[in-house]
This record gives sequence, structure tokens and C-alpha cells, in this order.
Amino acid sequence: MAPLNPPKMEPSFAAPNTQETDNEKLHEQLRRVIYNGQDLWNLARKAISFGLGVLLLVPFAARQDWGQIRQLRAGRFDRDRDESPASSSIG
Repeated sequence: MAPLNPPKMEPSFAAPNTQETDNEKLHEQLRRVIYNGQDLWNLARKAISFGLGVLLLVPFAARQDWGQIRQLRAGRFDRDRDESPASSSIG
């Protein structure tokens, strides 16, 4: 009696060996080697976080600058606050 050997069936989700699958393999290899397995979000997260932080600080800095501009236009100038030690006169 001969042993039963069922035919080997490939899974339906397996892609045929084509140029497209070679590109996918190359893409994954480059991602692992060059980008250390990181995706786009992980690569850009620090830059995006820093940019958002700067954008959150801009309104506060603009408000302070606008207050100083209004004081200068009105003719009021606080010399003690804006004077640097290098420009102070001796004597």
C-alpha cells in the first residue's frame, strides 16, 4: 500500500515570484538596514514635536513684542530693563 501524499497547495495569499515581490523584499531590507526598522512617523517625530512646541510659544512672544512696540510708539521706554551692561556709562 502506497502512502498518501496529498498535493502541496500554496496559500492563496502568497504572491508569485515576480519583480513586484523582489521590490518588496528590497524595500524591507533597505528599511531595516538604512532606517533601522523605523517608519516615517518615528523618523520625523522629534522634528514635528519641536515645530509644534515653537508654534505654541509664538503667540506669547508676539504678545510681549507687541506690548514693547506700543510702549515705544507712545514714547515710553524702560531704560533699566532694556539697557545692557556693555552700553551703560561709567561715572
